[in-house]
Amino acid sequence: MKKVTLNYIFVLLYQMTIMITPIFTMPYVLRVLLPNNIGIEAYISSIGQIFIAFASLGIGDYGRKVIASVTEPKQLGETFFNLYMVQFGFSSAVLLTYLFYAIHASAYQTFLLINSLTILSYVLDITWFYTGQENIKNIMIRNMLVRIFSVLSIFIFVKDQNDLALYMFINAGTLLIGQLVTWLPMGKFISKFKFHPREAKKHLLPVLTFAVVPIITLVPISLNKVLLGSFVSKLDVGYYNKLSNSLPCSLFL
Repeated sequence: MKKVTLNYIFVLLYQMTIMITPIFTMPYVLRVLLPNNIGIEAYISSIGQIFIAFASLGIGDYGRKVIASVTEPKQLGETFFNLYMVQFGFSSAVLLTYLFYAIHASAYQTFLLINSLTILSYVLDITWFYTGQENIKNIMIRNMLVRIFSVLSIFIFVKDQNDLALYMFINAGTLLIGQLVTWLPMGKFISKFKFHPREAKKHLLPVLTFAVVPIITLVPISLNKVLLGSFVSKLDVGYYNKLSNSLPCSLFL
């Protein structure tokens, strides 16, 4: 009961961080980068979100469920590794596809390449392992520190409208750092990592099944912004993005 209460407190603190930080950053970013640049950033991010929907699959919900069901400590590392190999295979293929698209894009190539760090973050995402073990405290602390570091970096380094690439790099880079940090405690499992193709294969169908919901939820929303930016203007994407971001969001976004 104490652990559940503690997890709830940290989730609540993180939610408060999510709600409070935009109050300080959005007026500053809009004033410094100008609305048109914010629209470009939203347009690039929306393209990335389409790829992320396929990269993340349903590994978050399914992986959390499987890890929570493991009662034997000796099997924990092996179960994690087999699950992660499924995630790594799919997400790496999506990342390579995105990079191919970014390299051959006719516009915003630099911004698209910077945004590839966000997709790389999903290749390395293992938060499902910790939430499956109900070790939410460490994830929430990490998320809060990463968000605070991101906010401070924006105020320190983003100074004018020419810093859009830097702004995007800060957002993508801090997300990637946050994912890398979660791998540090995994050292104790490294010696136990054994890949069993047959065991990994049995996770394929459940992961793909769990992937249906995020794909049909995220892709249409992101596709709206991409189409808006393609046929109208990036400024309109910025206004649309501001409106959509004012809606309630998930706990772990």
